Amino acid sequence: MKIAVSKGIQRFFTIVISLFVCFCIVFTPAIALAYNPDLLDDEIYWIDKGTTVSYTSNSYFQGFTKYIANKDDKCFYLFSKFTDYRIDTSSNDNITFSFAIENEVHKYSIQVDKNGVLESSGQNVFNAFNVYYNFDNANCKKQGGGVFIALEFKDAIDKTLTNKISCEYFCGNSCTYDLFDNAVFDLYVPTTTKPSTTKSTTAKRTDSNKLQSSEKCSSTKATVSKSTTEKSTKFSATGSYSINNTTRYITQGQQSADSNFSANMQEVISENTVEAQEEMVEDTSATLDYDEIALSPTSKALIVVFGVVLVTGITCMLIGAFSKKKKSTDKKETENINE
Repeated sequence: MKIAVSKGIQRFFTIVISLFVCFCIVFTPAIALAYNPDLLDDEIYWIDKGTTVSYTSNSYFQGFTKYIANKDDKCFYLFSKFTDYRIDTSSNDNITFSFAIENEVHKYSIQVDKNGVLESSGQNVFNAFNVYYNFDNANCKKQGGGVFIALEFKDAIDKTLTNKISCEYFCGNSCTYDLFDNAVFDLYVPTTTKPSTTKSTTAKRTDSNKLQSSEKCSSTKATVSKSTTEKSTKFSATGSYSINNTTRYITQGQQSADSNFSANMQEVISENTVEAQEEMVEDTSATLDYDEIALSPTSKALIVVFGVVLVTGITCMLIGAFSKKKKSTDKKETENINE
């Protein structure tokens, strides 16, 4: 059985593979950062997940709340299933969840019911969050039910800080309950700043200058008394020096003091050089920290799919080439038979 693949089909597969690769490159970041809609669809996705808060101490309010603080997609998910026996089954009040969110920089207050964001306050709430919700299984006739809510953080500052979230339920004016307080959503990202050596070097140079000045003062006291306004313009190793064109001779005590001063200065310079080299080594080692690079599950899945499509395309091209060669061989055999 012959399998013939035309050039048009080969070109089609080539275009499809190219478009698929472009799609993966462009949209993979968006897919990785999107919230998980399954967690707002059915409570089955919450089995063995999240932090659970149970309500059993009150006879009028029973149930539990689960929440997940997902650092990868920057979303805070909530699922609450409860019964409030205080609710009038004939009332038209909306079941509402009120969130208080706070970090070192911002404070937010968001109220959500079956119609969406009912009320909000704070600094640019709608610019700071995407709010997703599902109140389909909660109403007054059931005196409660199941509620799903997701808060997606968008503000660049909030996504680098530790956020504390509290949630309160209410239905009408008389039915209220604190579901949980100060749940921690830790998105803290430490700021990495390299230590600066400029100030310490300057300070050490200043200390060195002070030490040099102090040594000069002590050396001057040990020598023959001379005017403080005079400046040395020439030093001679033969035992004399010139001040204002007047030659004076250095005593043995002066030579000893100057020798001690020179030795002390060499020690200071050597110590400063060693300390500067140590600081350079520390700075170099500080820059050698690398973050671990890991592929997300979505990226791994896309790589596998891309590999399958690529292998399929190559197989089709090989089949086409083989079929073309086979057809040419059959044609030559037919011509030889006819001759």
